[in-house]
Amino acid sequence: MLSAQTTYQTWTEKYIDEEYVIKASKYSYEITNRTYNHVMSNTTADYMFDGESILDYRKRRTELIEAISKIANEVFHLNQIYTSRIYHVSVACTFDSLTKDYAGGICLTFNKEIKEYITLQKVYLLEKKLLESGLNAGRTNVADSSKKYFTMEGSDSTNKKE
Repeated sequence: MLSAQTTYQTWTEKYIDEEYVIKASKYSYEITNRTYNHVMSNTTADYMFDGESILDYRKRRTELIEAISKIANEVFHLNQIYTSRIYHVSVACTFDSLTKDYAGGICLTFNKEIKEYITLQKVYLLEKKLLESGLNAGRTNVADSSKKYFTMEGSDSTNKKE
């Protein structure tokens, strides 16, 4: 008889006043805060407008993605870390579909090899910096207008050893 086995180990950890769900696989980690996990069932995505070219779509999102990435680097400083390969940290942020303001939910996905740089203390600091930044997505085109939130993603990366 076959039994279902998950490829992830999942557990919850608390840091100060925030709970984080951590999923670990053989190669990666995912850390989500309580807000992100709470709103995911009511979340959609931003996509291209009718008649909008892929270049226009990328252009309107670039500024926000760069802002998320800059804040992540201010916290993690991965651009100062040299590794044998380039490792990325993906930072998915939730935004309010009506106001377009950052709504406090984050999900970080990263390679297991750099887990010592992504501590809960730093994840908590990233949350605070994102909230303080006043991020607003501006013009968007949400896939499902009945959903209260949508996600946008930035990233940070290590430098490869030369």
